[in-house]
Amino acid sequence: MATSKIEKPDKYSTVKLNTTQLDVIIKTGTVSCSDGADVTVTFPAEFPTMCWAVIATCGQGGFNSASTVSVKSKTKGGCVLHQKNTASAAMTIQWVAIGY
Repeated sequence: MATSKIEKPDKYSTVKLNTTQLDVIIKTGTVSCSDGADVTVTFPAEFPTMCWAVIATCGQGGFNSASTVSVKSKTKGGCVLHQKNTASAAMTIQWVAIGY
């Protein structure tokens, strides 16, 4: 079974996979989440091949300096995010997903 080599994206945000150029797709969104809870995000449309990365950050709401947001899992159709803060309050999470 042959393996694929992914080269560094060039300045035009394309990825070369086995010399075939693919467009990078970026999806963004905001979701509300209770303290200490997981929230499942379903992307508006699946990535054709894979979700390469998800970046999440604290949005508006009950966050403080001890608030954390983590990405627990990702697929080409969505991701699971987790938030924790010492204010024990719900907050919004802003996310960016990158794939092709």
